[in-house]
Amino acid sequence: MQQESDEVGPKIVEVPPTLVGVIHDVVPMNQMVSFFDRVFATVPQVLAKQDVAIVGPAVAVYFGAPGETADIAAGFPIASEIDPAEGVTSLWLPTGQAVTAVHIGSYDGLADAYSRLLEWMTERSLTPAQVMWESYVTMPTPEADPADMRTAITWLLQD
Repeated sequence: MQQESDEVGPKIVEVPPTLVGVIHDVVPMNQMVSFFDRVFATVPQVLAKQDVAIVGPAVAVYFGAPGETADIAAGFPIASEIDPAEGVTSLWLPTGQAVTAVHIGSYDGLADAYSRLLEWMTERSLTPAQVMWESYVTMPTPEADPADMRTAITWLLQD
């Protein structure tokens, strides 16, 4: 079994245009679980009503580093634009160069994964932008082993 600190990467990638259907909010850190519960219940319902296909794993986009609150947009990559409804809107992820790595393990280890990613960028004189996102390659389920969770982290670089 892999340890919580296992990661794949980091590497520099070119981020393609990606459209996501999201709920965007500023959320206190102690309310993140309820925010994600609301997002992962509401967004698929709105997309289904508009006959818009989900085309990838769930994402959470952070606009700046979280502190006591997080400026966050979460949802799913989608095949086409949507009409805003029930707090759900379309958002294009920023394009350009980014550093990416895959964190293997529970979500509790994500803060350390971000720290290691920042250290890797600093060692290479790369400057991170204020936008980063997580793609939940393996979605949590009641029967899932947290040690097997895979979360792709993408951190945009400044031009």
